[in-house]
Amino acid sequence: HRRLWQVMLRRRKTDVEAQLPGRTVKTFFVPMAEEQRLRYEDYRAPAARLAYLAQKRPLTKEEFDRLQQLLACMRMVCDTPAILDPACRISPKLEELEGVLGDLLEDPDRKVIVFSEWERMLATVRELAGEMGIDCAWHTGSVPQLRRRAEIARFKQDPACRLFLSTDSGAVGLNLQAASAVVNVDLPWNPAKLEQRIARAWRKHQARAVTVINLVTEDSIEHGILHLLTHKQALADGVLDGK
Repeated sequence: HRRLWQVMLRRRKTDVEAQLPGRTVKTFFVPMAEEQRLRYEDYRAPAARLAYLAQKRPLTKEEFDRLQQLLACMRMVCDTPAILDPACRISPKLEELEGVLGDLLEDPDRKVIVFSEWERMLATVRELAGEMGIDCAWHTGSVPQLRRRAEIARFKQDPACRLFLSTDSGAVGLNLQAASAVVNVDLPWNPAKLEQRIARAWRKHQARAVTVINLVTEDSIEHGILHLLTHKQALADGVLDGK
C-alpha cells in the first residue's frame, strides 16, 4: 500500500515534463515536512531582510557573505536538515527518491546517476540504497583519484552496480553512457552545470533515451532556482538562435 501511495502521489506532483531529443525531463515537486519548514524559515527570514536591505543600498561584504551563507543553508534544508544538524534526519525528498529509484530500476538493464551538491545528502542516499539492496558507486571530491577511477570502472563494468552517486565533482568530463537515467536531488544555480550533469549519460554513443528527473521542494528557494534555470536557458537559446 505504501508503494502504491508513493506512485500515486508522485504522479499527482509531476507538474513539469518535457520531451527533448534523446531525453525526457520530469520534475517532481516535494512538499516540506513541518519541522523542515520551521528550520527553513530560520534561514529564510534573515535572508529576506538582507535582500530587502539590498534594494535600498549596496550590501557590505559581511552582509553579502551572510546572505550567500543563508541562501546555501536554505538549499541544504530543502534536501534535509541533517546536512546542518545530523540529529534531524527528516527528508521527504529521500522518501520520494525511494519510489523514483524503485520505478527506474524495474528495468533490469537500467543504471542511474544520482547527483547532489551536498556530500552529506549523498550519504543519506547511499544509506537508502543499502536498505533497498542496491549496489552503488561513490564519487565525490573527498575520494582519492585512484579510488574514483575504480568506482567509475565498477559502475561501467559490473552489472550489479546500478547507481552512481556523485557530487558535481563528477559532473564534468566523465563518460557514463552505461547510465540511461539521471536524478538531480537538488538543482545548481547555473543551467550549464545542470547540462553537464545530464551530459554524463546523454552523450555520443548513448544507445538509449535518457530519463532526467529533478526533485524540487515546493514553495522554496528551489522553486525560484527552477524558474531561473528555465529563464537563463531560454535566454541562451535565444542568443544562439539570433532572436
